[in-house]
Amino acid sequence: LVAYVWIGSGSSGFTLVVRGAPAGSEVFVNNESRGRVAADGTLKIPGLASNTVMVRVSQEGYADFNANVDGRKGKEQPLEALLLPREIEYGGGPMVLIPAGDFLMGDDEHLDDEKPRHSVSLPAFYIDKYEIDNARYGQFVAEKRGSIPRPSNPALAAAGLPVVAIHWF
Repeated sequence: LVAYVWIGSGSSGFTLVVRGAPAGSEVFVNNESRGRVAADGTLKIPGLASNTVMVRVSQEGYADFNANVDGRKGKEQPLEALLLPREIEYGGGPMVLIPAGDFLMGDDEHLDDEKPRHSVSLPAFYIDKYEIDNARYGQFVAEKRGSIPRPSNPALAAAGLPVVAIHWF
């Protein structure tokens, strides 16, 4: 009697190692929940099929992190999942996250300095949630030793009103 025994490598796929996400973040692979990030900011997910997988990391109060990950059988594939808060406090007021993305800039139909229409890719950034009022703008200008532009109607210069008469150039 002859018996053949095959001993495999013990790994049926690759291991995804998610790092850097807030504790408790939920990790999805190909839209299936695969666990939550530990207190140390990591989660290991073994046995993933050796190909490209879609990974989403979600946590309340943060923008989702999305990535495509290529894995090779028997290997660990690290993924740094840096989630950005949807809102932060900065400079005396709340700011909201504008996600990274593409937009069309310019216009081929009108003025020459608007041509050509083209795609622009921007990274994520934060913008003030509320308009800057005259009081906050006055503090900023005083710190920079500049002069405050005055609107033609003095009633528009009241401290709690939004700043007007600002030039882009």
